[in-house]
Amino acid sequence: MGALVVIYLISHLLRLTELPIFADEAIYIRWAQLILDDAQRYLLFPLNDGKTPLFVWTMVPSLKLFVDQLVAGRVVSVLIGLIEMFVIGITTWKLTKQSLSVIWSMLLTAILPFWFFYQRMALMDMMLTLWLSVAVLIVLHIASVLAHINKTETGSLPLQLLRVLRNKKIILLMLGLGGVLFLAIWTKLPAVLFLPSILPVALIQKQVSRRKTLMALLVTLMATMIAGLLFLSTSSLPAFSQLFSRGGDFLYSFSDFIGGRWTVVFSNTGLLLYSATLYLGPLILITPVLSLFFRKYRKQQLLLLVAMIFFVAPMMLLAKVLYPRYLLPMSVFFTLSSALFIAEIVERLELQKLKNRAVLAIGLALYCANTLAYAAQWDFQALFSVEQLPLVAVDRMQYLEEWSSGHGIVQAVSLLEEASKTRRIAVATEGFFGTLPDAMLVYLHNQDVDNLSVDGIGQPVHEIPQWFVNQAAGSDEQWLVVNSHRLFLNIPPEDLLGEYCRPNGAPCLQVWNITRYLKDSNRTPEQS
Repeated sequence: MGALVVIYLISHLLRLTELPIFADEAIYIRWAQLILDDAQRYLLFPLNDGKTPLFVWTMVPSLKLFVDQLVAGRVVSVLIGLIEMFVIGITTWKLTKQSLSVIWSMLLTAILPFWFFYQRMALMDMMLTLWLSVAVLIVLHIASVLAHINKTETGSLPLQLLRVLRNKKIILLMLGLGGVLFLAIWTKLPAVLFLPSILPVALIQKQVSRRKTLMALLVTLMATMIAGLLFLSTSSLPAFSQLFSRGGDFLYSFSDFIGGRWTVVFSNTGLLLYSATLYLGPLILITPVLSLFFRKYRKQQLLLLVAMIFFVAPMMLLAKVLYPRYLLPMSVFFTLSSALFIAEIVERLELQKLKNRAVLAIGLALYCANTLAYAAQWDFQALFSVEQLPLVAVDRMQYLEEWSSGHGIVQAVSLLEEASKTRRIAVATEGFFGTLPDAMLVYLHNQDVDNLSVDGIGQPVHEIPQWFVNQAAGSDEQWLVVNSHRLFLNIPPEDLLGEYCRPNGAPCLQVWNITRYLKDSNRTPEQS
């Protein structure tokens, strides 16, 4: 276990900022900085954008420990991933009682591309996935405790449930599960989509009567109700209603679905299958199917598959906008499925005759070697050649090629800081939030900004707004930071101070000195 921790920490902390800051990372880290500066004013600020704030809160202490604020944000996800690795390991032990399958599941959690990539990004999805993993583990504990409770087989269903709820362990586990599910929702609102996926987990316990299985299901349902009540208890918070303001941006309504939007299921399912193949590996993707040819863990494999389908089905049917990171929690089910598969093969190796044992051993070796080699190659590219990383097309656009990619931000900020040592500079950026201007403000936090101001002016940039001209009147120079494909001003080419291009011929981040342009355009401050 110690070796796994060392491997995990070295691989995840190495070159942690190799991938430039992503738009959503910039937003979340910026919110955390505002909370750090003025918690009374900004503690619940994420609610205004329809986001629950738990992940942002967890980044606040880290910002004090690291000068590089992107490192500070991403380290939080690294630590969450480390906890995730142990939760998966404990869950595997709960299912198999086999050390080798535990080590395998923990290793997969450390190196599979889906896990590895998001364990190194300051996004909410890793924390959301952790809460799902913990919820699965607690549900397994509930089923296990119920399996050993006597006197639950007689009497009416309400009477049996009452007997169950007199058990202190069950009460504590139910409250704990409700609390974990609430924390999941308080991390990211779409956590409600995976609430149904924990229900099949309540049925996994082997050799348990139908009544006890039903009790486990009812206790799990009651825990989800506790989570709902805890969430509703926060409704008095300022801007709580804003949490639901952006739901229509991401999901179709049921009436839209009936009205013809159901065809989105084809593109969404295609994205799921391609993402799972690329980020988990082909063998991990087909493991649930391979496992159905074996007997011992067939029930568990089927229920894990059903749980995964319960999680992804709402997104497949209703998602207007679907990115692979939204699917990250399904990695929990695929990882556990692979661990059960390994456990099955290992147990059969101990029982089979020599000839069959050789066939199984070769198959096991090929399965493990292929999976590890695929993950190792992918992770190596993520560390040392991120621009050539094999990503799903929509991810390549977001993280490497489009405006949302932070290519050039560090260089632009360095250029700005150096110039501001001798003169006052007012900076206009395209956009109002996201990569610009939030990413620049992230890197300028706690720096000497007496000679600097940074303001977003929207996009695309067809003109410099008068309010910025007025605000910048006291500065020595005015600069513009903009993506090349969103600039529609005739600025003299010699006023280009820096250009930082993204890979694959994608748009470049440009830094312009627009002082002369504003003067030539007769853009002078208005008299107040």
